[in-house]
Amino acid sequence: MTWIITIVVILVISEAISYLICRSNQDIKEILKKALKMERKGDVSTLMYRYAEHPFLNFYPRPYYKNSYNQKIHNKFGFRADDDFENIDNNLTVYCVGASATYCNFIEENEKTWPCILEKRLKSEIGNDRIKVINGGCGAWTTLQSLTRFASWVDMLKPKLVIVYDFKNDFSVFANTNLPPSDVMPDYVNVMKPLRFDKLTTFLPWIAQYSYVAKVLYGNHVNSKYLNVRFHTFTLKEIPTHEQVEERLNKVTDKELDLTISRFKSFISICAYRKINILFVGQKVIGGVFRSYVMRLNDKVKSLEDHDKGCYFYDFNRDGHDEKDLFFDNMHFTPRGAEVFAECVKEHITKNVSILKA
Repeated sequence: MTWIITIVVILVISEAISYLICRSNQDIKEILKKALKMERKGDVSTLMYRYAEHPFLNFYPRPYYKNSYNQKIHNKFGFRADDDFENIDNNLTVYCVGASATYCNFIEENEKTWPCILEKRLKSEIGNDRIKVINGGCGAWTTLQSLTRFASWVDMLKPKLVIVYDFKNDFSVFANTNLPPSDVMPDYVNVMKPLRFDKLTTFLPWIAQYSYVAKVLYGNHVNSKYLNVRFHTFTLKEIPTHEQVEERLNKVTDKELDLTISRFKSFISICAYRKINILFVGQKVIGGVFRSYVMRLNDKVKSLEDHDKGCYFYDFNRDGHDEKDLFFDNMHFTPRGAEVFAECVKEHITKNVSILKA
């Protein structure tokens, strides 16, 4: 009996001490607000609990993930969707390729993301309720990951149109390594590493909802190792400074840009073989160190346009719409920005791509 009382006393004392730590340690307080879904401010979507390990993609959206409103925003396949594609064979499907700007990192509710808005507006404009727009984006993905997922799912989802809004993160690869661009392997194997969650990271969030000891352990563990998926999957040990990023990007040449173009050509080939139309949308970056590089890539992608082969290009980057309230930062849409972008893409599709009228 004595040992039971001793254990209880130790637990009570541990909880009391941990409670005081949680109250006084600002870093732990902040991470708990985000990780335990008590508060959402800014872009917390790169926190590890939103993602799951994947054998080929490094990571992907965690199936059945719920947002801060307790709404399921990922389906069982790990797509940002409310449904599990039950009637996909009867739909006129549009597949959206991209990273955080397509996934819409800063937007918590699916219906406020641009792929969902685009679906509603295409249905209304074209008058066809069979149109289904799938959000195939994932924050921090490169075109390599996007291409791998698309190639795996294209014959299951059978899209009639593919929209590609996926440019900036291919530069992040060069910004997050000390290697010169010429030494970065085309499959990024010497720059990136798979996401791996240890059992402690998986187990602690659940216990931390009820125990202050677990909160302290979780706060310290996540802060030190798992705060941000993007940097957790790069081999670089520290987040680079602005000056380091600028210096590394200055070394990027057309040879590196052509690696991305080759992936876009692979998208085109996959689509052409299946008679799928593809629309590349020039990404808008309104400021920051990546802007000039993304614009260079946009111009290269435009050269791929060939309407006779079902390949289209729309340069949203040069189509005005630079209002600050459209973006949370230099590139991620606000809810209003998602509406404006969806409307612009809808207008371009309805004027140039007739496949959805079938």
